[in-house]
Amino acid sequence: MRPHLELLLAVVLCYGCGGEAAAPPWETRPDTIWVSARFEDYFDEVAIEDSATGQRGIFAAESGYRFSRKATLRFAYIALRPAALRIAVESRSGGESAGGWARTVEPGSGVLTLGTFTRDLYLLHAFVSGARVAVIPFASE
Repeated sequence: MRPHLELLLAVVLCYGCGGEAAAPPWETRPDTIWVSARFEDYFDEVAIEDSATGQRGIFAAESGYRFSRKATLRFAYIALRPAALRIAVESRSGGESAGGWARTVEPGSGVLTLGTFTRDLYLLHAFVSGARVAVIPFASE
């Protein structure tokens, strides 16, 4: 009977976390970003890029997309419908917020300038209407 209790507890914890506990972390998909099922309702594509070059940086499995700490970064997107987009960046070394941005996006491509970041590992979280739709790991070196 104990295995049934453990299974029930796991299911309850997943629902208590909004279902995100069951989603794969970005580390399991090292060549891409982590996206939720709702991502395709709002976006065709999202990326973090160097504003000067438009490049996404070199990808490393342990750190994500790597950029120079002198690079001004931007969040680029191709939106499928209007959405209230919110971006939050957090440091992976301390879990501290490294910035937040909000914008209403219209269908089509666009960018949101994020600025520069000190040397650290980060996670960029993209939210639409309060639901996280994408996570992009990156490093400022």
